Amino acid sequence: VVNLAEAMRSLSDIVQEYLARHADYQTNPFVALNTAFMHDGALVSIPDGAIVEEPIHLLFISTGKQETVSNPRILLVTGKDSSATVIESYATLAQGRYFTNSVTEVLPGPGAALRYYKVQQQSDKAFHITNTRGKVVEFNFFFTADRLDKFFFHSPITG
Repeated sequence: VVNLAEAMRSLSDIVQEYLARHADYQTNPFVALNTAFMHDGALVSIPDGAIVEEPIHLLFISTGKQETVSNPRILLVTGKDSSATVIESYATLAQGRYFTNSVTEVLPGPGAALRYYKVQQQSDKAFHITNTRGKVVEFNFFFTADRLDKFFFHSPITG
């Protein structure tokens, strides 16, 4: 697990191979906005065959003290026959007004088992748009209090 800005410098091969290849910025204006202004977020890369026992928790916190816009980008890459649980959480420290436009790209390897949770506990004045694209074994979404919450989840159906 590494900060996306750091991954762009130190793990550029993984970032170049996967980032912005699956979330369609050409047809979705919120993905385009996120792609244009992305500079922070997280890269979770799990090697082939790795079994991660403890959940990986990505926590994004807004101070809520001033009006802000954030565009976090999360890239989850899991290797062949790997297994992990990822929790992506958004929270606030105060009841201010802010806009979050998050994009998550989930890229599982063959036979990978990824359990993915998205938790939003934000101000009742918050606006949150989220786009998640990928394939997961189990997906759960929990939210409270957002003034506007729009969630897009794109996952291929395989037989």
